[in-house]
Amino acid sequence: MFPLERILEEKSKDLNERPHLGDDLFRRYITILEHLKRDVYPYVDSGLAAKSKGLYTLHNVEHFDEVVRYAGEMLECGDGTQPFNALNAYEIFALLVAIRIHDAGNAFGREKHEKRALQILMDMGNAAMPDAAERKLIAAIAEAHGGRTLDDDKDTIGKLTAPDKYGNKTVRPKKLAAILRFADEICESRPRAANLLLRNNAVPRGNQVYHKYASSITSVIVTPLDQTSKNQTQNCPKQVELTYEFEMKDAMKQWGKQTQNGIEKVFLLEEIFERLEKMFQERQYCIKFMRDICNIVVVRAEIKIDREIKINKMPLYEQVKFYSVTSEDEGYPKGRVSLREKLEITGQALFEEFQALKG
Repeated sequence: MFPLERILEEKSKDLNERPHLGDDLFRRYITILEHLKRDVYPYVDSGLAAKSKGLYTLHNVEHFDEVVRYAGEMLECGDGTQPFNALNAYEIFALLVAIRIHDAGNAFGREKHEKRALQILMDMGNAAMPDAAERKLIAAIAEAHGGRTLDDDKDTIGKLTAPDKYGNKTVRPKKLAAILRFADEICESRPRAANLLLRNNAVPRGNQVYHKYASSITSVIVTPLDQTSKNQTQNCPKQVELTYEFEMKDAMKQWGKQTQNGIEKVFLLEEIFERLEKMFQERQYCIKFMRDICNIVVVRAEIKIDREIKINKMPLYEQVKFYSVTSEDEGYPKGRVSLREKLEITGQALFEEFQALKG
């Protein structure tokens, strides 16, 4: 059981924490989770492959578990309780259910999968989710993790119109949506990649770089901000630390990537830059809504590139490149930071440098 789930179990024992006196939130959450594990999660990846024609990184039960875990780490302070107490039991319940369904719509295909959240809840039946108003509230929180609004705006959280009350409890859907969205953003890891297929060059061309990107991530950790930081006085400040590590031969190779213009070839470093730039932008966006209870001050990333050498026929690795970047705000945000400009490097330039190194 993850921290958020344990907190819900404890809080839901208090009748004053329930939106309706007879509503055991934790018992209902477990009923929902069992339904999803039995009737939905086993079909998400197969639905993606069948409907969207490609091999996506895994969206199995472990992915949803990871988002729950990261959301808890983002919220937790040093004492293990605060600022969990900033969320009432029903808000924790709504956040957990929204996390558990946010990507489940991929079972029907990738396009507009976030819009399937309400359908997933309706399919559960009245035993788990009997109230139509509640279904709409939680579905709206889940849907805001991506996509666009009906008027084609990417500001899905800012334009979220879900109610701010349920039963006798206050709900803050924008805060919950922001926590879900950023926890999902940082939830990428090596186990989500088709590593066996990568090693055997069997990943479909249009999906190659996505799996190689995931396989290059060795760690994603949410930790308290360094106590020497100038931001230490803010509410439970946190940092996200990512580490990428891959071989020089993988940095020199171009990987297939499906785009609107067909399959393109891209360097892995360029994909890492693009994904980090998006993550930095997502942090800036989400922090506006969740800062007082979930304060992610900075994202730090280290990129390590090794090459294999042999000494007395024994294979060893030496580090040939190291990059370190952070997302700390500098003045008024002007959109995405360009890591190519900041580090003065591109995938093509690195390729040429490594060509000379090989020679």
